[in-house]
Amino acid sequence: MDRYVLGERIDQSYLSVVYHGVERSTGRAAVLKFNKSLKHAPLLPRIMALDHPNLLVPSDVFMHDGSLVEVSPYCDWQLLSRVKKDVPLEVISGLGVQLAEALAALHGKGVVHHDVRGENVFVSTYFLQARLFDFDNACEPYFLEKSIDSWNDVPPEARTGACRVDFQWDVYQAGRLLQELTHSYDWGANKEIPKDRIPAGLLVVVQRAQADRKERYASGRELADALRRVS
Repeated sequence: MDRYVLGERIDQSYLSVVYHGVERSTGRAAVLKFNKSLKHAPLLPRIMALDHPNLLVPSDVFMHDGSLVEVSPYCDWQLLSRVKKDVPLEVISGLGVQLAEALAALHGKGVVHHDVRGENVFVSTYFLQARLFDFDNACEPYFLEKSIDSWNDVPPEARTGACRVDFQWDVYQAGRLLQELTHSYDWGANKEIPKDRIPAGLLVVVQRAQADRKERYASGRELADALRRVS
């Protein structure tokens, strides 16, 4: 901890606490997450090796008083979850491509992000750039024995169990996030409907990303390629 000065606490959950900080040697602003969970620690070297414009990965990791401390560069962009209603229609495809490219980079290292949602995506001013972060739930592909119940969007097969957790998990969650950007809720009809002027091709890609495993894109690379074709 001698390398960093802790600032104010900015977030907290039952497993982690997040602080603003400053790197002493450079004066650079940073974010330090003190994490009680170590399950994703073996994957961090692979994740940290990725130099990708659409990923915000830790720059330093160490243990302190039993917690795994992950240090990331400070990012002053907005969380997509807080501004998703303001995203212009004309940039949705581009943001989708960037998100899918981030997943493709992780998948290329054999890593499933496992928690793709608006709370874990930063977007820049004017929504021209996106960066995926928070790797607390990252894992390698594995077989899920039992069903799970989650407030977060999870693939339909996870609610029945006996399924693979792999790159298609991330594709589904990315599809759900794009669904939120391309659709609005019609309370009268009690269903989501496409927003005006959303290209038909984009809607097809969004729906296939959420399809059953046999029809769903296999990886972030396939999703990125499909989104590019309709951008």
